[in-house]
Amino acid sequence: MNRSVSLSRSPDALRPVWVLMAFSVVALRGQVPQIPNASEFTGTLEVTVKEHGSFSSFGITEEYTFDLSIKGQLKLDELRAGPVWSGKYDATVAFSAAFTTTFPQATCTLAQSYNGPLAAAGFGNVFELEVSNNTYILSPRSPLFFSDAKFTGTCQSPAERGQIVWWPFRHGGTPWLQGSTFQFTLPPAGQNYKGQSDVKIPGPGFGVIPTAPVTFYTYTVKWDLKPDEIEVVIDPEGYDQWRPEAGSNEDTIGNTINVKVKLQKTDGSTPKAEATKFKFELIETSKEPGIAMNYPLAAKAQKTHDLQISPLNNNTQRLDIKDFEGQNAETRGPPLREYTFTISSFDWGGWSKLKVTAVVTGLPPIVGYLKGDKSMKEVRLPKRAANSMIAEAWMKGQGGNKPDDDDSEKDPFGQSGCDGDGLTLYQEYRGFIENGTHIEGNTQKKDFFILNLIGADAEAGLWLFTVISGLEVHKDLTEAEFSPQDRLINGNFDKGPRRKDQHGVFMITDEAVDGAVTNFTQSGVAGRPGTTTGVRIQPRDLSGKSLSSPYNLRSIDQTLSYDVAIAHELLHSIGVDHHGPQDKSEEFELVHVDDPANTQGRPYFLLKGSQVELIDEKTGQDRAALFDQTYEAIKQTFAGDPQAWAFIQPLMKNYPFKIGEKGYEHSGDDSCVMRYFFASIYLADGMPNRYYWVPPGTEPLGFSICDVAKGTGVNGPRTPQPRYGDANLGKCRSQMCPNDAVPPVKR
Repeated sequence: MNRSVSLSRSPDALRPVWVLMAFSVVALRGQVPQIPNASEFTGTLEVTVKEHGSFSSFGITEEYTFDLSIKGQLKLDELRAGPVWSGKYDATVAFSAAFTTTFPQATCTLAQSYNGPLAAAGFGNVFELEVSNNTYILSPRSPLFFSDAKFTGTCQSPAERGQIVWWPFRHGGTPWLQGSTFQFTLPPAGQNYKGQSDVKIPGPGFGVIPTAPVTFYTYTVKWDLKPDEIEVVIDPEGYDQWRPEAGSNEDTIGNTINVKVKLQKTDGSTPKAEATKFKFELIETSKEPGIAMNYPLAAKAQKTHDLQISPLNNNTQRLDIKDFEGQNAETRGPPLREYTFTISSFDWGGWSKLKVTAVVTGLPPIVGYLKGDKSMKEVRLPKRAANSMIAEAWMKGQGGNKPDDDDSEKDPFGQSGCDGDGLTLYQEYRGFIENGTHIEGNTQKKDFFILNLIGADAEAGLWLFTVISGLEVHKDLTEAEFSPQDRLINGNFDKGPRRKDQHGVFMITDEAVDGAVTNFTQSGVAGRPGTTTGVRIQPRDLSGKSLSSPYNLRSIDQTLSYDVAIAHELLHSIGVDHHGPQDKSEEFELVHVDDPANTQGRPYFLLKGSQVELIDEKTGQDRAALFDQTYEAIKQTFAGDPQAWAFIQPLMKNYPFKIGEKGYEHSGDDSCVMRYFFASIYLADGMPNRYYWVPPGTEPLGFSICDVAKGTGVNGPRTPQPRYGDANLGKCRSQMCPNDAVPPVKR
């Protein structure tokens, strides 16, 4: 600064230099500074100087005082690229300065003061805050001008009074600073931009001593600016209860969820800033084939995104959908602060994450968060736990919080170690299509699926199987929903949790079958749906077949044996075996009285060449005599037709009988559907050559499933004895296992 020997110095010789510095703030450990998503900054700014001093030389003494106080509110509410915020400083200035120069013969004084608003300085109260990388600069945009400054004193000045200029940081392009910088570290996110800094600035010299040292004044600068940050709030309508649904196929929308996004200040108020666009991204969207676990059939199921931003229910004039399957979209048109768009569901078990980004001029991209949960920047759709694909509302409705891969149903009780039905919780949630209608699996009971190709004739048997097994039976599947070729019930899978291929069972009428039969891919082990290639049953009323024969059933039971056979075969498919080894049929030879080889004078039976007794269980009569009476009656009928009698007579000699043995198929609880009822005779206890004849109408038909091996009813204590005794296997309920993930036990 040049010094003049003239006493007539311009008043701007008293000018203070305006300096505004930012204080370096060290980021807290674990927190990373970042450019704020602020629409404006508000706070306080204060500059103070209080300097007093003197010096003398050559008999001349100079004394000075310099007091400055500027305090007020700073509001930076204009945002532009950079990012740079600018705005006005509404402050009050209190300023006074005085110089006294004492010469040997005279004294000269000059004083200046100002008290009033900074706004009187005109455009000089505009400030800027610029952020770049991890630093920021706070500075006035232009010099500060005061008007109406009051001057007093005895010195004369030719300069125009009433105006004083305060330069900001630079004078003539050169900083008036010592060892200072204008860039300072950003504070951690969410913290104020605040600090205090002392800066030494060359002060105004006065008078007549050309060798006097330069005087430096200490400007103390304090600032405390709060970033008025903006955010994007994502508000899906009905989020707590929404779960995805599907239409009739992969191309049909099932249901939708409207999502409102809003640009706002963190206190919820409306910001001055607007978004030039909102960007919407669906992330990690599922692509489970089909719309449910079994539909369409796996061979036909499409693998497309299950949740989409579809043009079918969005305004494409306002929303630009960027890809074919609606995973990316952005708004177009004038700037806005809020927008509502629609996400469509095409699957009963779909999931995704929604990310919303607002583009605001001058700011980094602003990623939205779920309303009520600032930590969730990628909103899980549907609302669900972080490690789950299942809607929270559905999960709560099932009364538990099990993992998605859970398969632990214990109802109904069955084989030890065979919990579950082979279907994970997620698969039961996603559900199935049965007769054109979406159904869910029963999370409390084991599910079992049947394709009934027999029709109405099988309904009663299916009902019986459902009741006695206790399973959740789904019996109304169509061939579009269940393939007899692969028999899969959970064939549509990609990333949804699963255990193994789970199968259903199909039933079909087959005229070549005598009775009913269940076919398996494996022998020597218990049945499973996965090893059951089909249940084949004769037509209900086809004559000459087992299920059309009365055997020794009561007449009322004869009409129900077909229904019992259906339940019986279906139980085979889930691991239930007969009560024991297979009973055999043996051919008994009746030796009539007129037989030349008969030397006893009475009819009797031979079994494999040995004479045996066949005693009526009820009357104690010898059945050989009764059979012989029938023989004699028929013989008399054809007495006049020797040729016909010669044809008929051999047919009345050999009689096949089903023999029920102890512990075999006819044994055990006689009310169980797994017990056979075909036996005609059984062996007398302790008498290897005596058999008891089962009177017609006395063999019971079972309508339940047994829990014990103990013989009951005709197999329990009775006269003359238990027919078939305790079961070798029995306990049929404890054999049930519809779960293909559980290896079958050996038989």
